[in-house]
Amino acid sequence: MPQNDAKTAQNIADAFLANEVGNLLIAGEPQLTQKSRSYWVMPILLGNAPSGLLGEVGTLLVDANNGKVLFGSKEQEKVKRNAKTLFHQHSSSPTST
Repeated sequence: MPQNDAKTAQNIADAFLANEVGNLLIAGEPQLTQKSRSYWVMPILLGNAPSGLLGEVGTLLVDANNGKVLFGSKEQEKVKRNAKTLFHQHSSSPTST
């Protein structure tokens, strides 16, 4: 049985994203997965107040037992690139104001 529930894992992920990656990123709905250990897997979503959620830009794992975020520097750079691309696609679309 995991020590951290879904809401706790999502709070850990949200704090990590805001402090380490970007303040426009939030963790989506956690799904528990069993590999060699139990992990909460969450999509990383990009959004802002005027536009709402823009879309998914990556995935993040939180160890269900100890709450450790599993997200390396390569994943971090990939998420930042994806977020930048998605943001620019949205801001340059003809329907955006």
